[in-house]
Amino acid sequence: MGRHYIPRNLGPSACKPRTVEVLTASPQRLHLLLIEAAVRYIERTRAAWQRQDHETAFESLTKAQQIVAEEIQAGRATPYDAAEAITRWLRENISYNDSVPTPPSNQDIVDWLLFDLKQGFCNYYATAEVILLRIDRVPSIRLGHPEWLTKRLRQAYHDEWEFIMEANNQRPPMWIRNNSQRQSRDAMLARMAEAGINAVAGEEGEDCILLERPCDVTKLPGFEVGDCSVQDGAAQQAAALLDPQPGEWVLDACAAPGGKTAHLLERQPKLAGVVAVDADENRLKRVQENLDRIGLSAKVIHGDAAAPEQWWPEGQFDRILLDAPCSATGVIRRHPDIKWLRRDQDIRELAELQRRILNALWGKLKSGGTLLYATCSVLPEENREQIRAFLAATKDAKLVPLHEQDTPDCPGRQFLPGEAEMDGFYYAKLVKL
Repeated sequence: MGRHYIPRNLGPSACKPRTVEVLTASPQRLHLLLIEAAVRYIERTRAAWQRQDHETAFESLTKAQQIVAEEIQAGRATPYDAAEAITRWLRENISYNDSVPTPPSNQDIVDWLLFDLKQGFCNYYATAEVILLRIDRVPSIRLGHPEWLTKRLRQAYHDEWEFIMEANNQRPPMWIRNNSQRQSRDAMLARMAEAGINAVAGEEGEDCILLERPCDVTKLPGFEVGDCSVQDGAAQQAAALLDPQPGEWVLDACAAPGGKTAHLLERQPKLAGVVAVDADENRLKRVQENLDRIGLSAKVIHGDAAAPEQWWPEGQFDRILLDAPCSATGVIRRHPDIKWLRRDQDIRELAELQRRILNALWGKLKSGGTLLYATCSVLPEENREQIRAFLAATKDAKLVPLHEQDTPDCPGRQFLPGEAEMDGFYYAKLVKL
């Protein structure tokens, strides 16, 4: 029984397709057809093909064949095993960026194969358009997101879910935070213009600057001495929303890598003190590095935010910024691997961790004090549902509205990915009675 092979040194236009009957195909043959489905994915989802891209794809085909052969010899001869081997190799060896979407999941590859089998044939080109039509009908495949995340987004955002998923696939912009203790934002924009860097003032926040295109940080005027820092516009909202006042003690919980810690000190240099705590000792080093670069001082502590008595046994804080551990579904465009590393069951576990930290830190907040809850997630279970449940269970907690629709039934402010060119972020402001 014949099979359609593609020479490694030729592009698709140089190859004549030939129908391959697979109704009686052996398990080994099915695995090879799985490889073809994977290569179809590579070929059909690239925005722009160049010669070396063709060669990369066909080298991938050859390498995937070897991997599958090893899987068969090892006794793992199911489509899912082969699909896993293919997917794993593609993820490790193909460079994915804004013009090359993330690799297919095992289920995607298997589904495509079974679709071909159902039709009674598998032709490298003849079924390509049919597959593309099917992809268009399946949002999780068309927009390159796992099915569980697609489902959650569609349930939470009836009108915006496609906007969110499309924004997640875009190249992220580069945002700069001006150090207002050193110069005005207009002065920094002028310095950038002199350095040949095109930039504009951000729509949200008085320190926000949006670059026309990313550049090396060493080219930013005064970056090495702390005149400016790299921080997304949405993350820069935290300092203004918390609004620390002179003489106050402020806690930045889950502080790494320290951008918000530094911004709090830049915004209010007359604080009595700032404590930055994080459970990750390695990432905590970044907090100190950022403070040292800018010339700021804070008490940096390695500790569990859910157990504050272990690292801050006495005293309370006037203001607390809780940048809670989360799914990071608002920053997928900066970290595309989040889509494939996260699992649906992670959300419940993260929500429980957030609940424990929030309850623990509330005891460290003074009466009349303010707590700002923040995540870089867009999922309601981590955001408004979390705060709604906390308000219902905590008698001395009161919501401070951040906009007209910010109510105890639907609390907080949700920034969506791509909104005003910023990342996805959530904020809720609470005061202790």
